[in-house]
Amino acid sequence: MHRVLHVGPDTCSVISKLLREEETEAWGLEPYDIEDVDHTCKSLVHRGIVRVADIKFPLPYRAKSFPLVIISDALDYLSPKYLNRTIPELARISSDGLVIFTVTSTPKPLVVSDLNYD
Repeated sequence: MHRVLHVGPDTCSVISKLLREEETEAWGLEPYDIEDVDHTCKSLVHRGIVRVADIKFPLPYRAKSFPLVIISDALDYLSPKYLNRTIPELARISSDGLVIFTVTSTPKPLVVSDLNYD
């Protein structure tokens, strides 16, 4: 069984697709307020599969809750102050891997050091 947490806008559609995969337990964290969403998204939120939370603050999960945490388009507008808080917090809830998809305005390599939160 694969446990995955997706963090980012449009997390409801990502989670809906992941839940169709065999052997996958998917959860979502929507970092922005959801107002105009469809019935499927409202259902996922109501069932607790998708949560709405501000990622600039401590996340509502225990350490190492998910083997894989995927973040897409959620860190793009955070200031360096909040990035320095949010990335370690996302690493804290991941036991095996943290995947970050983001867009930068200037092409430069990103160097990520090993994070150990034992």
